[in-house]
Amino acid sequence: MNKMQDINAIYLDLNINDSGKNIEFNYYLKGDLEFTLIAPELKSETLPEDKNIFPQGVNIYVFNNYLDTIATIQSDFAVQDKNLDLVEASKNVILKNNKKDQLNTEQLFWNQKTKQIYTDEFVTLSTQDQLIMGFGFVADENFSTYSLTNITATIYL
Repeated sequence: MNKMQDINAIYLDLNINDSGKNIEFNYYLKGDLEFTLIAPELKSETLPEDKNIFPQGVNIYVFNNYLDTIATIQSDFAVQDKNLDLVEASKNVILKNNKKDQLNTEQLFWNQKTKQIYTDEFVTLSTQDQLIMGFGFVADENFSTYSLTNITATIYL
């Protein structure tokens, strides 16, 4: 065996876990701050799956090029699958944009590769003049353009 095989063999059977309190991650794309994730607790599992678990929830702030907050996501629980670039937010999920639109649901996925936010769960969307309820939602990660499917009610305010 060579040295690299020896190292890989040592770590193959280990389940490496890290944890932290009051954490803040800043994610950059091409040198620009794309979003910030803040959480009271983090549990990281690297083997067999590469995941960050946020048992006390998260607050995520999405920024534009001028560092204006253009969207926020908050939830009481979240899991980030680093291999799939997918964040699953659950339990009291609230998504807001800079137009003051607000989506409430119990489960929401954010695919960082496709830059989409989506769910098939029941959602309530509040806008300036409407309250829309339904099952299913898809948006860009800025929550600036979105669509709802299987709408069950629309209330005009």
